[in-house]
Amino acid sequence: HGNSTTRIVKDMQRLLKEKSTDFVETELNSFLESKCRQAYQELKNENRDQALELDLVFDLEVPSVKVKVLPYEMSSVLSNIISNAAYSTAEKRRTVRDLHPQLVISTQLLAQKVVIRFKDNGKGIPKKEMEQLFSPFFTTKPTSKGTGLGLYMSKDIVELHRGLIGIDSREGEGAELTIMLPTY
Repeated sequence: HGNSTTRIVKDMQRLLKEKSTDFVETELNSFLESKCRQAYQELKNENRDQALELDLVFDLEVPSVKVKVLPYEMSSVLSNIISNAAYSTAEKRRTVRDLHPQLVISTQLLAQKVVIRFKDNGKGIPKKEMEQLFSPFFTTKPTSKGTGLGLYMSKDIVELHRGLIGIDSREGEGAELTIMLPTY
């Protein structure tokens, strides 16, 4: 219980921390590659048995547009998403031994927006839980593993960027989280 309480307090501190206001114009593909690889490496350092394969598939048109981000906050979003995908694929791997855990991160330019997709082949999310995913303190993980604040904070951060976030999933088939950000 002590470890769970510590994680909840740390997440609450991040939630209540004043957000930075210095948006940085960035080339999104480079930012994503750097921050996703960093989050993935931190995950591997915490769990040496982590078998998740990270695939980056970027639209070649995306570098020609600029996106303004709060680097620290957006890095937190990426870390949460990668952590969730790693957990989901590890859980599915317990029952499907020959599973090759994978997270594909892709970008696409659509009109005046950039779409970032995170598609994993994990256990997926039951339909009855889909509506609650972005609610504070709702988690699909056991209490010892999750606080229920990761997606809640991620939604808040994406909306601060004037973006949208959503999830599509079928139980047993994985999940696809989508972030849409405006271009400048």
